[in-house]
Amino acid sequence: MLKTMWQDVKGENYGYGFSVAQGPGGKSVGHNGGFRGINAQLDIYVDSGYIVAVLANRDNGASPLADRIGSALSGVKASR
Repeated sequence: MLKTMWQDVKGENYGYGFSVAQGPGGKSVGHNGGFRGINAQLDIYVDSGYIVAVLANRDNGASPLADRIGSALSGVKASR
């Protein structure tokens, strides 16, 4: 089931509620969202085993920080 959820089935970098991306740190899947005054980002780095969850009490506050953490993790040895 997870493989299907995280599989980019239509070539749109999206798989059943999760964005799907391939970057320097390997494959990542995630989901983000928010409302006025709040923002959240969840990224699962499938190849390295890291998970990043950021919650913010401001508009678009979580996503930029989660992206910076993901960039930093691409240079860290995998936890597996």
